[in-house]
Amino acid sequence: MVVALEAYFSAQKALREKSAGKLAQALGAKPIAMKQGDWFRILNNVVEEMAVASGTLPPEVFYLPQDKSINAFVLGGAERSVALVVSQGLIKYLSRDEQQAVIAHEFGHIVNEDVFLYSQLSAVLAGFYALSQLGQGGIGVSAGREFFWRGIREPSFLVKALSSAGGILFYIGQWIQAAFSREREWMADARAVQFTRHSESLIMALKKALALQVLEMRPFEMPDTQAHFLFIRYFTQTMRFATHPALSDRIMRYGGQIDQKEIDALAFDIRTKRLYSGADKPIALNRQAFTANLLYPILIIVQKQREAPNFSQRLSEEERVALLLAFFAYHSGFNEFELAQLSIELPIPMTMLTQGFIKIEKIDPIAQIPCYFNLLQNTPKAELAKL
Repeated sequence: MVVALEAYFSAQKALREKSAGKLAQALGAKPIAMKQGDWFRILNNVVEEMAVASGTLPPEVFYLPQDKSINAFVLGGAERSVALVVSQGLIKYLSRDEQQAVIAHEFGHIVNEDVFLYSQLSAVLAGFYALSQLGQGGIGVSAGREFFWRGIREPSFLVKALSSAGGILFYIGQWIQAAFSREREWMADARAVQFTRHSESLIMALKKALALQVLEMRPFEMPDTQAHFLFIRYFTQTMRFATHPALSDRIMRYGGQIDQKEIDALAFDIRTKRLYSGADKPIALNRQAFTANLLYPILIIVQKQREAPNFSQRLSEEERVALLLAFFAYHSGFNEFELAQLSIELPIPMTMLTQGFIKIEKIDPIAQIPCYFNLLQNTPKAELAKL
């Protein structure tokens, strides 16, 4: 019992003395910095927007650099400090709207005071768990009848008894944790829809998480006593001890439908982003997209083609020529700096060619094909002759 109380008060002491930011860093999270790039600036903007929508102060923001899953959680610490932790996968795989939905879910936990209730629950579970481990590796008690009363007086008997009691308490605690946490997750999902007013973003974020299960991506492992903190718990659980509702149930709650072909296509898209994350030049990235995968799921192709911008309607004659020339040069492996070194007389200024390169780099590789053909079909032959 002393061990259980020690574990409980140790957890409580950490909550009283350590800020939420320190607790986040103890889990391996790192603070975001604006100088780290556009992804972190977008994340910070989303956090500030959701703080306004929920009527709360923005928390400190951290990320888990090694966690490639889609996840997030909030922690409460000393003096009611709050820290928001997101996974690297959330930053990398989710669109801005989808990030907003997940962050809004976490703000739902803050508004509902779950962040501090969860901390108390974790402390209680830590005590139960410590008590249940007392008997691990202990000395066995003789079962002989003549040694029965002597055995009761042995310290090992008391250890075994406390361990058994701790195991039962931990079992009950997990059941309470699961039942309580599942209900709070439903409430946080509802808050996410309330704050964003866009259930589709939450549905798509959950679908992408479902796709990660198809890929069997290894997520960040939260201790069992803190598993209820997570936006999504990927590990398989029996429903009795599941701290989160099933992903499929959460998707369907807001009108989403689960199509296995769509999930497979999303999984493929995520896997492709992982493969290409090391490409340091946009040209190399685009070449990989066309050469590394001969079979690209049709749903992704259709989606990317729909997203292809149609420049032909809003470009001047000179701008169309510049963009077409940029397409030719770009997919020939040249960049604007290499072209400037060649003794070639261009029909347009180099500054316009540079702007063309910038436009192309912002277009998804698959979307570049319909974009190019739309531009080609809408360019008069007289303009093409200039090339």
